[in-house]
Amino acid sequence: MSGAFLLHMVLPVVVPLAIAWLFYQSIFKRATWLLLAGILIDFDHLLANPIVDPNRCSVGYHLLHQYWLIPVYGPGRTHQKF
Repeated sequence: MSGAFLLHMVLPVVVPLAIAWLFYQSIFKRATWLLLAGILIDFDHLLANPIVDPNRCSVGYHLLHQYWLIPVYGPGRTHQKF
């Protein structure tokens, strides 16, 4: 297992935890869950072979990374209630 692969798997968990701790301490647990929920979109990578390919563009390749889904994901980005 390469260091790049480990980094690719660890950073999506460590960075949201750090952001929640640094900027949202009063609501740390809620902020952590919300930020980690962003990882759900990447579960479709587990269906790919190979799981990680640094020379492959995810958009258009993975199930949840399709251009037609942009209008579906877009409104969630503008929801302000936290």
